Amino acid sequence: PTGPWVVMCLSILTVGSIWFAPKRGMLSKLRIQRENRDKILTENVLKLFFHLGEKEGDFMRERNIQDLLAARKLRTTELKKGLYLLRKRNLIRNRKDQWLITLRGLEEAKRVIRLHRLWEMYLNQRLNLAPDHVHNDAEAIEHIITPEIEKQLEKELDFPEKDPHESIIPYNQ
Repeated sequence: PTGPWVVMCLSILTVGSIWFAPKRGMLSKLRIQRENRDKILTENVLKLFFHLGEKEGDFMRERNIQDLLAARKLRTTELKKGLYLLRKRNLIRNRKDQWLITLRGLEEAKRVIRLHRLWEMYLNQRLNLAPDHVHNDAEAIEHIITPEIEKQLEKELDFPEKDPHESIIPYNQ
């Protein structure tokens, strides 16, 4: 009987297309989710290096895992994964359990900090949110701002030099 075979073949094709479709398949969506999670993690680790350098006045100081964990609430496994991914991209270096941000890594960290602080300014000035209420929203959106949106934010905010917390907004060279 051909009827059941047609149903079986169509079912297999349907399930296969649900899982393996190039842009909308489940595997593709899982890959994109993993890439986004890794991007957010690496950008947060770079921000951590920047904040420590800004606080201490020395961006090129070597740091160990305990210093990094003390400065930001991350699980050890998350931090190690972020450090590994950044090392693969040559944004940080490792010497005997000491981690050091590279110049390229510092520029990338400045970019992320810049986007965060611009977004905080926007939320504060345009949506009238109090400075102590903008951080979490900026933390969520900073990872998806495109260069076009960044330029529009700068223009909209009249090229600010400081954020609502009076922290300097770094400019990329």
